Amino acid sequence: QEVNPETWAVSKSDLFMKDPTGRDPDNIAYGSVLSNDRHAGRSFDYLIANPPYGKDWKRDEDAVRAEHERGAAGRFAPGLPRISDGQLLFLLHMLAHAKEPKEGGSRIAIILNGSPLVTCLLYTSDAADDLLCVDLGGSRITKKKKTYNNI
Repeated sequence: QEVNPETWAVSKSDLFMKDPTGRDPDNIAYGSVLSNDRHAGRSFDYLIANPPYGKDWKRDEDAVRAEHERGAAGRFAPGLPRISDGQLLFLLHMLAHAKEPKEGGSRIAIILNGSPLVTCLLYTSDAADDLLCVDLGGSRITKKKKTYNNI
């Protein structure tokens, strides 16, 4: 899913060139991942994201808070980061779309600048409580020591 119309169009056209049937390009949805999950109810084998660094989520705040209040039925049940940094929301979004281990699990790749792991996750967010038990692809988060270690 892509919020930038130019990037969305380039992604779709690139996939059309690789698969003329149009099956894969139809999976590239347009819109905000945070406020309009166009893949709700689906899980994936692979998830990759490069969320914008330091981008606030004010524009999506009402929808994000509403989904957070849905609890486990929503993507943001573990907690919300500071409004000034929405990168953690992308990680929670991806975890919500990951397959359960009994279904073979998922591979997740996300490019973060460290802010959500240091600032939001370890100091200001209840999201860490639920994420501490998740294998984040070779990263370990230790809340008590307030450190982030890349293994």
